[in-house]
Amino acid sequence: MAAQAAAMQEMQMNQVIQQAVGASVAAQEKALDDELALMGTPEGLAAIRRQRVAALKKKEEARRANIALGHGSYQELADQQAFFNAAKQSDFMLVHFYRGATRLCDVVHRRMEDMAPKHLEARFCKIDAEKSPFLCERLNIFMMPTIVLIAHGQTVHQIRGFDELGGQDNWPEGMLSWVASQFGVLEHEGDRPVLPGEGEAPPSRRKMGEKVGSSIRSGFNEGDGDDYGESDAELDDMMAGFE
Repeated sequence: MAAQAAAMQEMQMNQVIQQAVGASVAAQEKALDDELALMGTPEGLAAIRRQRVAALKKKEEARRANIALGHGSYQELADQQAFFNAAKQSDFMLVHFYRGATRLCDVVHRRMEDMAPKHLEARFCKIDAEKSPFLCERLNIFMMPTIVLIAHGQTVHQIRGFDELGGQDNWPEGMLSWVASQFGVLEHEGDRPVLPGEGEAPPSRRKMGEKVGSSIRSGFNEGDGDDYGESDAELDDMMAGFE
């Protein structure tokens, strides 16, 4: 009897699931039919055109707002305060921590200068690590060059050196945008560029804007102060509302 009851219950559950799936499919088909019907009328075509024009206007407004914030060019951040201000203003950032005497940092400068006008969705910046020792300590930046990826006020990844970019200073075009896209910071069309000697590259996994990683505040070492001009309390003030 127990087995029969269990079988009956399972059959009823399957029927409910099938009905729910059928209703969902039917609703989607009806929505598609309604849209297609609209496209067949002058009113429907006009409505679709208005929607597309509105979407284009919204995209253009976002583009102009980003440019006003410094997107589209590769800019120097003068100090830690400028770093936090920029990260509060822009949803997506790539920040190159560099040292003037490091040759490989010059490679990153050239690449990011070239990429910035092509990726208005993010802000490309650089900051002199030697002038920001307190920030480097708090973000655990110890290798030059390091590119910090920031999304929605969170540090989502650090690209240290060139290992993730192919291990060479002449990494393939599109490699940095692909890596950044894996952490939701840049848009990238297609899969990862193929490196010399490789077969087919792996597919992309994440979409633009996905929030991953930890906030900039988390992971910081606690301390009573420092010799760099900012105390922990002052740093907290800079970071208020940043998370």
